[in-house]
Amino acid sequence: MEWDIRRTQLAKTLSFDVSVYRELRHDPRATLPALAVPILAMFGFGLGGFLWFVVEMEGSWEFFWKSAIVGSLLGLVFWFVWMGVVYLLLGHVDGERMEPSEFGRVMAPASAPLLLGFFMFIPEINFGVGLVAVGLLFTSCVLAAQHGLGASPQKAVWANLAGFAIWAAVLPMIVTTENPFAPGIFVFDWTGDIMVNIYNAFKQISEEFGGGIGQFEQFIGE
Repeated sequence: MEWDIRRTQLAKTLSFDVSVYRELRHDPRATLPALAVPILAMFGFGLGGFLWFVVEMEGSWEFFWKSAIVGSLLGLVFWFVWMGVVYLLLGHVDGERMEPSEFGRVMAPASAPLLLGFFMFIPEINFGVGLVAVGLLFTSCVLAAQHGLGASPQKAVWANLAGFAIWAAVLPMIVTTENPFAPGIFVFDWTGDIMVNIYNAFKQISEEFGGGIGQFEQFIGE
């Protein structure tokens, strides 16, 4: 019965049913299952990048452990850094400080859309699938912060944008031809410029609809 509940909550997360985030916040039993989601999602993303490389070029055991294993671990580490930035920037919501366990139960399942990156092995659309997975990950994290933690849309966007900037900037920087220590689309060293363009696009949208840099600086100062 409990497993059915967890499966339903995951399905709601993948379908962007925002009501699930409030459910998760107030369900202590969901803590461990929630924390398992980013682990599975990141390794699915990393495996998709490896399979893409196998289909398009040639795979090897060395490439597998460097990208799908070590790269996924690094991707997970910096995703937690992203979440740490969100936690620090949001701080108090509605005058009350968030409990770390509540924050984890809400934000960890928001990583589920990254699983879409597993399908990057499909020829012709592989990079597009990876970009969509990253975009949906960002969108899901914004919705989780807004509807699960009670943050305003502007704060939810800017807090996640700050964390996303770190995640998307660091992973391409640690990749070289000899050491592809990154998951998914980050395994190719030319994705750094692509991630910068994505960040700038999110930033421009946020400035147009969320108040811009001045509001973000005011938000950080609160």
